[in-house]
Amino acid sequence: SGTKIWAAGGLADIGVGAYDQNIRLLADFCKTIKRPVYLRIGYEFDGAWNSGYASKTSYILAFRRIVEVMREQAVSNVAFVWQASASALDDAIDGSHENIQHWYPGDAYVDWLGLSWFLPADEVRHGLPSQRMLADEVVTMARLKNKPVMIAEAAPQGYDLARMTKANISPLWDGDAAQSRVAKTAQQVWQEWYRPFFEYIHANADVIRAVAYINAEWDAQPLWSAPYGQGYWGDSRVQLNPQIRQYWLDEVLQSWFWQHGGADLMEQLLE
Repeated sequence: SGTKIWAAGGLADIGVGAYDQNIRLLADFCKTIKRPVYLRIGYEFDGAWNSGYASKTSYILAFRRIVEVMREQAVSNVAFVWQASASALDDAIDGSHENIQHWYPGDAYVDWLGLSWFLPADEVRHGLPSQRMLADEVVTMARLKNKPVMIAEAAPQGYDLARMTKANISPLWDGDAAQSRVAKTAQQVWQEWYRPFFEYIHANADVIRAVAYINAEWDAQPLWSAPYGQGYWGDSRVQLNPQIRQYWLDEVLQSWFWQHGGADLMEQLLE
C-alpha cells in the first residue's frame, strides 16, 4: 500500500511532538493491515509547491519524529520513503537547482529513496536539468547509501491518450498550458515518453525496486483541470489506445523482471 503524509502545514509542531498521538493512530492502523506500507513522509520536499518544507532543519526533525514514534509502536510492516520531486519545473520556479541532500534525515531513518517522473527523459529547456539528470541524482545517492529507489509517481505529463495528442504543460516550460496541441501516433508517444522511462528502469534495476504509475484522466479532476493552475497533465490511461496498451503489456508481463500478483505476493513483499 502506498501512503503519503503531507506535513508542510505543521512541520515545526510535528518535530517537537505536538502530533505524536496522531502518529500513534497511524501506527495502530498500519498494524491492522496485513500488507506492506510504503510511507512517503513529506513527499516532494524540494518542490517549490511545497514551500512549507523550506526549513530543512524542521523537515528533518519532523521526518525523524514520525519514524521514531512509529517504531516505538512496534510497527513492522512500514517502510519509510524519502521522496524528491526530481522536477525541472521546480528548478524553473526557483531559478536554480537545490542540493536535495540538505533535506536528508539520515540513513537510520530512511528505508527507500523516491522520485517523481513526469517529463520526457531527455527533454531540456531553459538550460535546466533533464528528467533523466534529476533522476540520476537520486539514483546515485541511493547507490552510495545502499538504499532501494521507488519511482513513487510517474505519468506522461501533457499527453492525452484519449485524444492522442501532446500539448504544452506550463508557461514555465514550453508555453501556455494545454495550448499548441499536436497529434501523436501511439508509436510516437511510446518512443518519446514510455520507452526511455522503461529503459531507465531496466538500466538502473540494481537500485530501482518499485514503480508507481498514475493511470488517470487528469482533466476529470478539479485540481488538475482547466484553467490548469497546476499545469496541464492530460490523460495517462494506457488502456485507451490499443497499441499503447499492447506495448505496456509487452513490458510489464515480463515475469523475469516484474513481480506479478499472486496468493503469496504480500508475504514476499514483507520479507
